Amino acid sequence: MLTERQSTILNTIVKQYIINAIPVPSEAIAGDYPGKISSATIRNEMAYLENEQYIVRPHISAGGIPSNIGYRYYVESLMEEFELPLNEQRTIRHLFYQVERQIEEWARLAATILSSEVMNIAVVTLPKSTETHLKHIELVAVKDFVALLVIILQNAKIKQQLISFNRSITQEELDIVSKKLNDIFEGQTGLQISESYKKNDVLSPLEKDVLGALVQIMVSEDRQFGEPCLDGLRYFLNQPEFARTRELWNIVEMLEERYLFKSVLSALSGAEGIRIIIGDENSDSTLKKCSLVLGMYGMQDKAKGVVGVVGPTRMQYQRVVAAVQYLCSIMDELVSGVYNEE
Repeated sequence: MLTERQSTILNTIVKQYIINAIPVPSEAIAGDYPGKISSATIRNEMAYLENEQYIVRPHISAGGIPSNIGYRYYVESLMEEFELPLNEQRTIRHLFYQVERQIEEWARLAATILSSEVMNIAVVTLPKSTETHLKHIELVAVKDFVALLVIILQNAKIKQQLISFNRSITQEELDIVSKKLNDIFEGQTGLQISESYKKNDVLSPLEKDVLGALVQIMVSEDRQFGEPCLDGLRYFLNQPEFARTRELWNIVEMLEERYLFKSVLSALSGAEGIRIIIGDENSDSTLKKCSLVLGMYGMQDKAKGVVGVVGPTRMQYQRVVAAVQYLCSIMDELVSGVYNEE
């Protein structure tokens, strides 16, 4: 835990570096410090912060740059609460009022607004049902020991997977298994089927093999979000951290191959509220110089979506968190309005 003086100095370094993108010298810290403090004291405290890995310095006489640990301490202990100005809130609300009946426009508009608010990449998904219901399954013999499991969900989505068995299976046997499982589990969610799978001891080994594959696919489907809308790449490309660096092109490649979406959305799995992921906390090494600010919106047990920002670790966390929170609140209202009308 840092002392009050160390926290104040780190807070100054973070805020100034976020704005200027250059190492923060002791003179600049002294100019912002609330009260009198000597340059020698600042240098000693900066040496401590560097030794404890809250900041890094290119050399002993250089200014300080926040490390990932420093940013983490800032967002958890130093960052003050912030709300978007009322005039910005009114403008955003008015824009959504114009499209509140056009669900397909929500994510596009939210991404456009959010990227311009925070000057970084915005990633927004449309609301997706939080629970997928089974409509029907079919089993098709492929080889003696292999069958194709076809799963039809109530949202008209079709999933397929090959299943291997430890003995030869006929199409007639597969038809019997399909009928029995459809009779028992039609209309149920992945979670309901999973609970039945754990308790059910009247199923044959063959039926349990099929049911296990079905549960795995449906639970995985519940954890996924739809294809997100993205905006703000032009802002991201202008960040000084990524000027003419290989890291930038790796991230652009992720965008083109759609890998970024999976990395961003998987980071939110099971999370509540706003989640901030900084630098090497990212599971994907390509994003080690980036931070993610992610939030979920929607109605529990009804429909959920994601609002997020991808930018450099030198991010205006205060403003980004406030913008993501406000967009999530607007999207909450939109989803609530749809479901309360049903």
